[in-house]
Amino acid sequence: MDYPLDHTVDDSRKIRIRRIKAGSLFQLVAAAAFSVIFPSFVFFGILAFFGFNTIFVNHHQVYGVEGLIAALIMAPFFSLFISVAGWLALYVGIFIWGHFKPITISYISADEPKA
Repeated sequence: MDYPLDHTVDDSRKIRIRRIKAGSLFQLVAAAAFSVIFPSFVFFGILAFFGFNTIFVNHHQVYGVEGLIAALIMAPFFSLFISVAGWLALYVGIFIWGHFKPITISYISADEPKA
């Protein structure tokens, strides 16, 4: 069976919006940032514990237990900073874009069974 090149099967639901509530957008951005940045810092802290040059505090390399502790302290702060910066950029961008054209969001409902 031949399909046109632009034919795709998309069974996800779609909604059209003008903007996203600030709290909902922050939850999305924070979930993404914390799920990537936090484990990365923990990994770098473990590497520093074993003597690798992965953690710097005040332009000085920190090794061993101090490196692991420093990474565990820095992880939530960097994750939060990236979350807030990304959220602010996205919120302003979506706010401006929504004044000119509605945004279509594809989603999968939590009530639907997993595929």
